[in-house]
Amino acid sequence: MSDILILITIYVVAAALGGIGLYFLLTHHTSKPHKHERPNKQATISTEDMLPGWGKEEEESKR
Repeated sequence: MSDILILITIYVVAAALGGIGLYFLLTHHTSKPHKHERPNKQATISTEDMLPGWGKEEEESKR
């Protein structure tokens, strides 16, 4: 009998914590507007900029 009570207690506590977590997630999501939106300012980086040694042939041929 005590094993059943322990299992029921564990399930009740897990359900309560899950409910509290869902409540905070839902209230946090709806109460705060998106103030910190990132501007889309990502620069395109070429392979020559990332790897040293690449693009030297093109630079030398342009000279």
